[in-house]
Amino acid sequence: MGWSGLVGVRAADPGVAEVLNSSGVRGGLAVHVGASDGSLECGLTNEGRISVHGLALDDASRDAARKTIFSKGLYGLASVATWNDRTRLPYATNLANLLVADLDALGAAAPKREELERVMAPDGVMFLKLGGKWAKHVKPRPGGMDDWGHFDYDAQGLGTSQDELVEPVRQQQWIASLQPIPIEGNPAGYDPGAGVRIDGRFAVMDVNDSRGAPEKAKKSDYWVLHCRDAFNGTPLWTIPRDVKAARSRWSLVAEDGVAYAWLKIDEELTAIDLASGKVLRTFAGTEQPEKVDDRSAICLRVGKQALLVGLNERLDAFDLKTGERAWSFAEEGMRVLVPVLDEARGRVYCVVAEAAERDFRSRWPTSQVVRAVVALDLKTGKTVWECEAAASVEIPHEKSDKEPRFRGIGQLVPGDKHLVVFGSKAIGGGKSPFIGAIDLETGELVHADDHPFEPNYNAHSYNVLWRDGLAYFAGAFTRVWSYDPATGDIVAVVNDSWNQRCTRFAATPKWLMFGQAAYYDENGAGVQASVGRAGCALPNTPANGMTYFTPTMCGCTTLVRGFQAMSGEKSGGPAGDALRLVKGGPPVAIQAAAGFPEGPVAEDWIKQDRAGQSETAPVKAGELELVAYPHQHRLEARRGSQVAWNFVADARISSPPVFVDGVAVFGAHDGWVYAVGGDGSLKWKSLLAPAERAIGINGQLENSWPVYGVALLDGKVVASAGTHVEFDGGVTVAAFEPKTGERIWTKELQKSSSPVPAGGKRAEIAAYSFLNSVPKVADGMIELGDGGRRGGTFRFSPDEDEATLNSRLNSPEKKGDR
Repeated sequence: MGWSGLVGVRAADPGVAEVLNSSGVRGGLAVHVGASDGSLECGLTNEGRISVHGLALDDASRDAARKTIFSKGLYGLASVATWNDRTRLPYATNLANLLVADLDALGAAAPKREELERVMAPDGVMFLKLGGKWAKHVKPRPGGMDDWGHFDYDAQGLGTSQDELVEPVRQQQWIASLQPIPIEGNPAGYDPGAGVRIDGRFAVMDVNDSRGAPEKAKKSDYWVLHCRDAFNGTPLWTIPRDVKAARSRWSLVAEDGVAYAWLKIDEELTAIDLASGKVLRTFAGTEQPEKVDDRSAICLRVGKQALLVGLNERLDAFDLKTGERAWSFAEEGMRVLVPVLDEARGRVYCVVAEAAERDFRSRWPTSQVVRAVVALDLKTGKTVWECEAAASVEIPHEKSDKEPRFRGIGQLVPGDKHLVVFGSKAIGGGKSPFIGAIDLETGELVHADDHPFEPNYNAHSYNVLWRDGLAYFAGAFTRVWSYDPATGDIVAVVNDSWNQRCTRFAATPKWLMFGQAAYYDENGAGVQASVGRAGCALPNTPANGMTYFTPTMCGCTTLVRGFQAMSGEKSGGPAGDALRLVKGGPPVAIQAAAGFPEGPVAEDWIKQDRAGQSETAPVKAGELELVAYPHQHRLEARRGSQVAWNFVADARISSPPVFVDGVAVFGAHDGWVYAVGGDGSLKWKSLLAPAERAIGINGQLENSWPVYGVALLDGKVVASAGTHVEFDGGVTVAAFEPKTGERIWTKELQKSSSPVPAGGKRAEIAAYSFLNSVPKVADGMIELGDGGRRGGTFRFSPDEDEATLNSRLNSPEKKGDR
């Protein structure tokens, strides 16, 4: 086996400290292939900052490692499973930050080079022993992968990522249910904060962390600046942040390993190291104005050399290396709005408007009292040109209007030769759509259109972006127009296919993207994936070859909710038949105490809906009482006040077992169904998930197709594996014979993402389905899902054939069905 990129070759086994120091990994996910005694797993946890997963070659090694980890009170922070399917590693692609493997000791079982690299996150580090020598190997960041550092992508606000690897979503990569989501009420009243920024392996975000501080949540919102690993979602650090400092969506930037944000309303702008969460510096004189609300024009732009700070009445420029102020721009009685930084041309562009706040709102910002659009010299701050021809003027309006309309401007986007000037027409934004073009060299307004389309209740224009020499702007109900600033030509690209109201428009070189997980190609054809949605007025964020989502309470589709990343990766193929049913296994003596280890990873475990509890309700099993401890993957049997035995699964157990025919049967988030005897021995287990593919779920690994629990129907055990029926692999439901594990029947439920024809016309979208849950059984019927806006339900009889069930899932609901 020939390895490239190997450095630091040595013969002796590296110690834990050397692995951590040499790799530079201080938080995230570590994998050890070839777990034995558990000592390495314990050491790699780095005081609660790293989630560690060990793969053992056999059950004896697994059990020995588990005993060690439990004895140190670290189980869950570190865990070990048997490596079942030797043809592949049981992890999603691009998942792990650190991997250790003695390839010599693994022998014929050693994974191939391609498989080891597949599971590593870009810039992830492998320590591998081969030919008697250890060496470090760093996985390079793939070409075509990009970041998303600003609210609107970059310092120019182009709104188009250069990520060529993003595809319509098929699978989850990670999820963090940090922010509680009030499902009922007005969806637009839910504040998702500034969203998420992606810089390499770091995902930094605004979070209302009242799950982590419930005592504060009773009185007011508890906002924090929070950082997670962008490839596996492991929490890295958290810093408290004033809610008022978090109100502007343009007030958070992540670039070149640094996050820029205000932490307190009366303090200066702060630069924070993304790797450690430590403050690097502040910028003098950048305290936010006392009044900061959704009409404030607070804005950051961070380039390679310069940093711009917009503070309503003035615009400051700083040297990024020294932190010193270079210049300040202001006009008496005016506001300086929506600045963008064009370092390639050495320019800054901004809007100068009267101090009167006529409908300028940060959701869809538009000022209707614009005096001029201004270009400034980046080095000196002196005016290069100003375009008063773009100023706000009164617009002819409809007879039904109670007040006059004025041209509004809320976005500037520099193109190839023109500055695109845009004004929204939106709920919570402007009243009249506007788009125009200013010559970047002369400042001349070469084109302006105050009627780019015929507006009505369903025809809006939210934001504009730049791609392939054209501007694209879009609004509700999936309407997209292209705009050529050289000619002024406006062409409808997509029209009227699905309700994309209230989500921001974004793009990659391949896709035009809406916030309800819709992807459209250059022909206006695409796919609507009804699995996730960005928060109000936020984009789905394309970066790292994935799509990142923020929390939302909207009920337009059946959604997986939370901060999360999804990918276009397929399931990887079904697991072999030998894994479908495993018989027997002696009881294993595990001594365990309830409780969590310290550190940010374990603190994340309780911040979720599905498995946030520290233990499940007890159930009787003969003379025993059974209690599951989800985050230790442990089922405990008690006889009176004494612990009779413990059984450990490969992932969380989030619901109590059922006791039938002398066995306790339960599901686990590893995708398996287990049956345990009265002495704690394994009677059988069956892999119900299509395959073993681990992803990051609130600080631990779980299968992409978890089993949340089981139920009884006519003496048989019913279980379901999966998350959302539209993800690749869908949801598999099966009935088992309790004593033997024999499958009585199986239904593979799969909903396809909805195809959208070119131009978007006559698309039929099946928006509603269900999120998997513990099965409910009544009157011979099985019901899956949590119901309501939270997740929908799906009810069926075991006698219904699979094709009929999937036809129901893939048929768009008629009006009034829901």
